[in-house]
Amino acid sequence: MMKDKLIILLFMLIALPAMAAPWRLEADLLEYFPEEDRALAQGAVFLEWGDYTLTANSAQFALGETQIKLSGPRGRGAGLYLAAQDAVMRPGNVELFGSQLTGCGLPNPEYLLFSQHVQLTEKRVSLWGNRLKLFGLPKIPLPPLSFPRDSQLPLPRPQFGSSATRGIWAGLAIPNFFGTSRQGTLTLLASAKEGLIASQELEYNLGSWHANAKVLWESGLWGGVEIRRGPWRLVAQREPWAGDTAFPLVKIPELSYSTQLSIGGLTLRQNLSFGNLQEGDVESLRLRSQTILGGVWSLGKLELAASGLLVASRYSQEQMLGLSLASTMGRSWQLGDFIATASVGGSLRQARGSTPFSHDAPSPGLDLTFSGSLKRGAWKLAIAREGSPLESPSYKLSMRRDGHCFYWELDYNERDGAVGLKMGLR
Repeated sequence: MMKDKLIILLFMLIALPAMAAPWRLEADLLEYFPEEDRALAQGAVFLEWGDYTLTANSAQFALGETQIKLSGPRGRGAGLYLAAQDAVMRPGNVELFGSQLTGCGLPNPEYLLFSQHVQLTEKRVSLWGNRLKLFGLPKIPLPPLSFPRDSQLPLPRPQFGSSATRGIWAGLAIPNFFGTSRQGTLTLLASAKEGLIASQELEYNLGSWHANAKVLWESGLWGGVEIRRGPWRLVAQREPWAGDTAFPLVKIPELSYSTQLSIGGLTLRQNLSFGNLQEGDVESLRLRSQTILGGVWSLGKLELAASGLLVASRYSQEQMLGLSLASTMGRSWQLGDFIATASVGGSLRQARGSTPFSHDAPSPGLDLTFSGSLKRGAWKLAIAREGSPLESPSYKLSMRRDGHCFYWELDYNERDGAVGLKMGLR
């Protein structure tokens, strides 16, 4: 039998002029069965339908129902690379059976999601019977997943670390989706010192309105709600404990307005906020203005960045004025296969007046900073130094590897002895 490439659009125009096919097909052999109103394509099948571009071993077309059954489909669709044992395609709905999905376009992907059943509609992707294969590790069972179409696969992100407050800790950050306008992340950690640490973040978008909510359990209940619309922001929250602060800062609530203006090579940012704050037994109103003026300039091969921050706060019985000036100068070099960067800078902080809150307490002084990085291919090593000239400096180190579709980053902060490992999709 002569091997001919057939295009189904041409076939439909000749054999069924009353129908308009929504797909384009090429195959080595195409047979039409008029008594059953169906067609069978075999051998090097190539199919285009909407944003799906697939190859398959064979395809059966139920022309009256506008339905295609594919055997061994492989290709792209709904923003994913996919392969399956079988697929059933209908307008607005595609089902995969015995599938492998990834967002990674490598011949040997860095991760694969094996799913027994996948349903792809015009708005959502739903998966059942899931197992995740990451690099060469054993497959990890996952619960049923559902997420908006054309978004990243909601894969769990492993997290590991160590800190003075938590001790050694490890767990997972699990993305979750509740609809086209709501999404969040559930984080579950096991800590040597704090036991179970759990948090749920949720982001909600509706037109020009945006809302964020977070609930955190870590030796107590923390969290709050933030609502934004344009330059306006309303916050009610209980901030987590940090540093040497004995009590959390509670905002019940705080309203702020932000604006930004470019003047020549400078950028001016202005924030005004007013709210009722509480820290332990101390409660006070706070009216605060924060003004930031900064810019970046190129001086030959050097880059200079400078900024100034002026903070004016008025409390129920006290007031405070703070000023911070900062600048850095740096450059980069191409050294064979390596790209190196380095910068030096400093900041000066002064304050007048007083505040009833430890969270607002100023830290006048002078800091000198240095940072540098070395990058080669997918690897990047970075170091930063900060501290007063009269005190021992503290260092931050990080090492990152960017794979084709996956990254991991290891961080160390000398100031609090914290170590953290982050992984995720690029």
